[in-house]
Amino acid sequence: MITIIRNDQAVDCHGEWKWDSNAHCVFEDENLDGVWCDSEEGWGWAEVVEELTAYAKREGTTVIELSAV
Repeated sequence: MITIIRNDQAVDCHGEWKWDSNAHCVFEDENLDGVWCDSEEGWGWAEVVEELTAYAKREGTTVIELSAV
């Protein structure tokens, strides 16, 4: 596990991220759990966390953890 901080949110990331991975997301607002992040070739956890924390911020919540699947 690694913890990455983006958009004032600390996110625990589990597993090895590969460019064709999907992220199982857990948000503070449980209604958003299950949101997926499409990634691009060359992306790592940092880019995924950047994308999802920006989304969470727009929705008024925070990301708690992500798991690569």
